Amino acid sequence: MKLKCYTTKLKTLKFVSILGLGFLFCSPYAVASDQALIDVLVKNGYLTETQAEALSKEAEDIEFSIKGKKVEKVQFSGRLHIQYDNISVDDDTSGGDPSAVNSFILRRLYLGAKVNLKNDWSGTIITRFNDNEADLDKAYIAKKFDDGEFKFGLRKVNFGYEEGTSSSKIKAVERSLVTRYFNESPNSRRVGIGGRHTGAYVDGTWNDFGYGAGITNGYHGGDDNESGSNNELGFYGNAFYTIPLQGKKNKIETGLNLGYQPEGNTDNSDSKAAVVGYNPYVAVNYDRFRLVGEFLGAHVEDGRRGGSDDADPFGFNIIPSYKVTDDVELVFRYSYFDGDGRGMRISDGIRRANNPDDVEDDIDDDNDPLTSDPIDAFYDMAQAFYFGFNWYIEGNDVKLSVGYEYADFSDRLNAAGSTFSGGEDAEAHAFRARLQLLF
Repeated sequence: MKLKCYTTKLKTLKFVSILGLGFLFCSPYAVASDQALIDVLVKNGYLTETQAEALSKEAEDIEFSIKGKKVEKVQFSGRLHIQYDNISVDDDTSGGDPSAVNSFILRRLYLGAKVNLKNDWSGTIITRFNDNEADLDKAYIAKKFDDGEFKFGLRKVNFGYEEGTSSSKIKAVERSLVTRYFNESPNSRRVGIGGRHTGAYVDGTWNDFGYGAGITNGYHGGDDNESGSNNELGFYGNAFYTIPLQGKKNKIETGLNLGYQPEGNTDNSDSKAAVVGYNPYVAVNYDRFRLVGEFLGAHVEDGRRGGSDDADPFGFNIIPSYKVTDDVELVFRYSYFDGDGRGMRISDGIRRANNPDDVEDDIDDDNDPLTSDPIDAFYDMAQAFYFGFNWYIEGNDVKLSVGYEYADFSDRLNAAGSTFSGGEDAEAHAFRARLQLLF
């Protein structure tokens, strides 16, 4: 496929005009007649008669070619999230509160391209730039078929409704502590059953029924050099049913996502340790009102603090939102977490929050914090409340999101996975604002 681009050497044309012409003239749908295109631009007010005359005389024909002979369409996209965070943590231990966070960040910078070929083949590559690093957000080959699509490569698995919602469309500024715990990269606390995995996928719909399945690497991540074993495959499956309601877009969707990673907790165990995850959910759209409720749970082999027993952490999100006008939306979210002896650090749930100092632990003396071994601050229970609003300045393409989240962390764990007796709790306060631009 060739793209024709016309430009001019005329210095009398303003930069804005040249830029506009670049976008208008660089098109895979270029007309056969150069002059016919110029006439259309004059008629629609993009060019003056003087500019059109000069352009006709001095225009140069420059061709850009795409190597693939079967390419029918190329789409470029981008996402910019400029964010302000103000985060503080109040710690009940004698170590004192950790330092606060008060800064602007480039939260997300995405650049992507999708290429459509003949016979329903396509390829997608999206790169995300976070924390001064570049990572792949998506990279897969796709093939459509009746009522569905195969995908081969890196993408998010179907696990976690809030996680599966694009960051450009999530209701809160950041995803919940429950969503982060079950979907982000695993460690000695986070489960990491969801998120991005490399594998083979199929998704489809038939009438009001939808389904999906995936065969992936048996460990979180897209790189085959990820830490942990990579000798076994993981499996995912999901199904959902949509109930149409009166109104154009009104509906109720209920579904179940399942995942199995045979080596999901191997890094934190003396032997191969599997993770099984389950995620039922319901989502309601009705006029200006939207409600999402989801439960996330997992069985983690050798998952408790200390690694000797299995753990069954779980949590849930309830996210109602309401558009008070066409442009302004109010949002609330409640999240609850129970770690079953595995626990989480505050930074696992509240992004960019600083963790409290380590505490001294003597597990041989009634689980009281004494003066033996320093351990990290792990909490086995947490809940969070989010209040905020979204202002759709130019629809979803330019959006301002503002919100405050209060989180309470309790049942601090010692090295053996038991709770301290002294009530070493902590609270986190996070105020955030994010400006979004999509193209």
